[in-house]
Amino acid sequence: MNGKVVKEIILDPGSTHALMDLSCADKLGLHVSDTTCQVELADGTFVRPYGVTGRCHFDFASTSESLKFYVMEARGSYEIILGLNWLRAVDADGKFGKGIYQVGHTKLKQVGRRLVQLPQEESAENEAGPEDSDTCSDGSGESEASDEAAIEELMAQLGMDDV
Repeated sequence: MNGKVVKEIILDPGSTHALMDLSCADKLGLHVSDTTCQVELADGTFVRPYGVTGRCHFDFASTSESLKFYVMEARGSYEIILGLNWLRAVDADGKFGKGIYQVGHTKLKQVGRRLVQLPQEESAENEAGPEDSDTCSDGSGESEASDEAAIEELMAQLGMDDV
């Protein structure tokens, strides 16, 4: 983002706007302007953000967008939340229950607070729905365990094994 790397990104189709943690905005050196808007949280309460950024150039998942971010105190729970505005802008498809998103030719899986780009062969395996065998025919659960092991191996290769 603006030439710097952000590691903790959450895709949240329930969020109407993009949000950024205050410490992330500071780390990126972004100017935060006052705003009079209020943001409704998942629990239904309304809070006033610290402010809003100007449009930030954001290269992610083979896309390039300019977004404004509402800046909130996240206390380490995220650096960035990409909401419905970003998902619509990049015409993303999602299997929200599985945390898998298709953005252009890139497939992503939400793993903790990070998005992991799935290789094409892993993408096909992780797209299986519940009716497509989350467990082996003997009910042992080996298929699901191998999916998780493959994701852990990929994260370790990417240097993300601390999630």
